[in-house]
Amino acid sequence: MIYYFSPFDSEKNIGRSHNRHCEIAPNGDDWICITDSDVLFLLPDTKKQIEDVVRKHGNYYQVFGCLTNRIASEHQRCIDIRGNFHETNIMMHKAIALKLQALKYDEVKGTEINIAGFLMIFQKKTWEKHRFSDNSLRFDSEFTDKVKADGGKLAVMQGVYVFHDYRLGHENPMYYIDHLK
Repeated sequence: MIYYFSPFDSEKNIGRSHNRHCEIAPNGDDWICITDSDVLFLLPDTKKQIEDVVRKHGNYYQVFGCLTNRIASEHQRCIDIRGNFHETNIMMHKAIALKLQALKYDEVKGTEINIAGFLMIFQKKTWEKHRFSDNSLRFDSEFTDKVKADGGKLAVMQGVYVFHDYRLGHENPMYYIDHLK
């Protein structure tokens, strides 16, 4: 079972909000997918695809991320979009999602670099051991750092691509964090 959450906290305590949502999943073996509110699944069967990836690789990896268009972390930025960070044509992004799904449906690539919090998938028992830090803008990095320090493995799903608004319209989106404070 995968529980999908898009947590929110009006006091901007992202880690606390994530923790409250993770508590909802009933069993330690259940999987949790947390997304930012500005993430868009582009294909109707992406969640089935995620389920298939977790089923195939979930015994080896503890945290999964995916590919996207706008993110500071290059290991999660789709190579098809790297030169076009500001592209907003949603049909182009849907075409990328279709292409990756067809070519790399359930492929993953292990990484030592942290999984970005725009989309993270992990089991409740992993969260119970390494909860998100309250009042931290680095809640995602801190979480995956703890998982790695405990011997856990991280992976990026190579066939799953989502659209990420990622502060679209701001001159320097990678460093604009006013909305997070």
